[in-house]
Amino acid sequence: MFVMEYVKGLLSAKAGNASLFHRVLDDLRKPSVALAREGRPVASDSATCYRIYSLVERQLFDSGNVEGSVIQSEKYGIPQARHRVILLGIRDDLGQVVPGILKPQPLVSLENAIGDLPKVRSGLSRRHDSAAAWQACLRSQENSRWANVGTCKADGETLSLMIRESLRSIAPPEADRGSEFVGGNAQPKRLRKWLVDARLGGFCNHSTRGHMESDLHRYLYAACFARKHGRSPTLQNFPTDLIPDHGNADTAIADGGYFSDRFRVQVATRPSTTIVSHISKDGHYYIHPDPLQCRSLTVREAARLQTFPDNYFFCGPRTAQYTQVGNAVPPLLAR
Repeated sequence: MFVMEYVKGLLSAKAGNASLFHRVLDDLRKPSVALAREGRPVASDSATCYRIYSLVERQLFDSGNVEGSVIQSEKYGIPQARHRVILLGIRDDLGQVVPGILKPQPLVSLENAIGDLPKVRSGLSRRHDSAAAWQACLRSQENSRWANVGTCKADGETLSLMIRESLRSIAPPEADRGSEFVGGNAQPKRLRKWLVDARLGGFCNHSTRGHMESDLHRYLYAACFARKHGRSPTLQNFPTDLIPDHGNADTAIADGGYFSDRFRVQVATRPSTTIVSHISKDGHYYIHPDPLQCRSLTVREAARLQTFPDNYFFCGPRTAQYTQVGNAVPPLLAR
């Protein structure tokens, strides 16, 4: 038997004018035919064929049908909207083995997955960083234009009030920026029963990045916006003072296209968006929903959303740790 996983772009890809997905299915069903077509040696006893099954629908992929090829992870207890093509192949000579399918589970929110982790602050990049400097950087914005400008007449005053209250409340958390090991105890419930290992007495890989001062302001604004509206803002929702000085930003604001969601808050009450390896480049697509922490997700938080148990320690530089997390299949889904 085998399991194959791929991004869902495979479904729309073409090989010439033909569907690449159906070509893949044909090759998986009859590997010897695929090898012969490529001019590779084929053993005389290699006529083995495979039946290709869906893991979410009770069906074979034998009639051009692709329904059930994409697994939407959030429907099966994973706190992340990760959509991937996952196929199960069973060799014909194993007899009439018919697999079961995944059972739908209640949605698990981001808050349920990471809400018990110690609060940590972001760092300041390109300048001196300390807890006091970080606090002063943010509190100094209470009377700024962006903190006092709402997104529309109907809700501007309320949003501005939330922003100013957050700025006034900013204080360095006890764990400061965290580290490769932060003490504390998790409270197991639902998903955390899978994640938590009480023997650790703390949390690994829970340290923060440094961010530019202007990005800290954007993160706080975006987190407040998401709390009020239940969604992440696009650039059209940002005050003028917080628009990045980037050519793509003007285009995105004008037509709502690429780059318009450059700063994406993960909404606490829903599963996260897909954790991908790009998280190693910057954290703009993975802003923490708590405006008082004003930062992107740590490696441990990303790992929690991927359902890596807390006792799985990621080695190497932090960028490598993020890449390892982003490239993985959620372990709980795999199980």
